[in-house]
Amino acid sequence: MSGVVIAISTFPDRGTASRVAEQLVSERLAACANISADVQSIYWWEGKLEQAGETLVFFKTTQARFAQLRERLHLLHRTTFRKLSVPLSRMGCLHISR
Repeated sequence: MSGVVIAISTFPDRGTASRVAEQLVSERLAACANISADVQSIYWWEGKLEQAGETLVFFKTTQARFAQLRERLHLLHRTTFRKLSVPLSRMGCLHISR
């Protein structure tokens, strides 16, 4: 699995998630996008504990295309939240990068 990267991002609704996912796959920056059922997120925001319904998307790409995907995702889905990427090593170990 060397070179495989899964980028995870949340979206405010299913329509936005679908639009961005289709765009990134169409541009071949992601080989696949899996849109999950809606999730309930709990997080700290500006000093307060918040909760929100969101749609979670897993983008499957390569290490070679990850930087382009991240940049394009930022342009298509402007947010102050950080996205999480999880590169999968040959041994299947998970590494978190920003």
